Amino acid sequence: MAKAKGVEEALATYIARRDRQDHPDGKFDNAGRWYPSATERRECCDEVRGPSRAYPYSFLKHCRSLRHCAKLYGVGEGELRAALRQAEPAWREGGDSYYKIVAIHPDTGKLVSVFDGETEYQIGVTLNGKARQGHEGGYYCYKTKEAAIRAAFPKGSVGKLWAKKVLRIQAEGQYVTYPQFDDWGRQVDRKLAFSHITPVEVLDDLSYAGEVPPQVNTCFNCMFYAGGSQGCSNCCNRYMVEALGDLSYADEVPVSCDPFAENSCPYWSKPKS
Repeated sequence: MAKAKGVEEALATYIARRDRQDHPDGKFDNAGRWYPSATERRECCDEVRGPSRAYPYSFLKHCRSLRHCAKLYGVGEGELRAALRQAEPAWREGGDSYYKIVAIHPDTGKLVSVFDGETEYQIGVTLNGKARQGHEGGYYCYKTKEAAIRAAFPKGSVGKLWAKKVLRIQAEGQYVTYPQFDDWGRQVDRKLAFSHITPVEVLDDLSYAGEVPPQVNTCFNCMFYAGGSQGCSNCCNRYMVEALGDLSYADEVPVSCDPFAENSCPYWSKPKS
């Protein structure tokens, strides 16, 4: 009876933390790094890389995990996972309502992968690649157009500064889900990798010419690149480098920049209109 109660409590805690309705017990230091309290910490925390200025939320993300919640209540991880499956029955992803950002190749005009600048996306032509855990395969997409637009591109993406469009795609087959967190440890979206995708329709044009989009009031409202610090650097770097010719920083956003707070960027002093 006591064990069943422990699983129930662990499940409630995990779901609440996952959905950001509750938070692990801990505190931030003067450098903005989060550490668990003595009552929160368990032996599994010893396997987590300690927080740094660049990655201040390593412990916070871990303490939201299913594994940590199981340890917190002294129950088996498998038992907790089984309880989660029973509480939230699995449903199958797939269909023709998924979205992906693609780049317009500046030389050919073809729609290509933002990441490699080569993989071509054509309406009605299916791309195949087995989706595997750990970002080892598959084609990425998002459940909503807004989530696709908010997505940050990997560092070094070939087409990061090229004009872009949104594709509506049909996604099928084996898939892997990757929760997307912002720099404050909040889950904002879910990225999916499918084994088979077929572009169905070309939607919005996301091109803009070397300046911060006029629609931007705060980073969180940016319809182009709002997606945590990497998303902000995509937008800020384009403005700083192309519009101002300022090369003082590259692919980096200052610690004081909070995409969810208005006027927090120390590099942006002009009003956004």
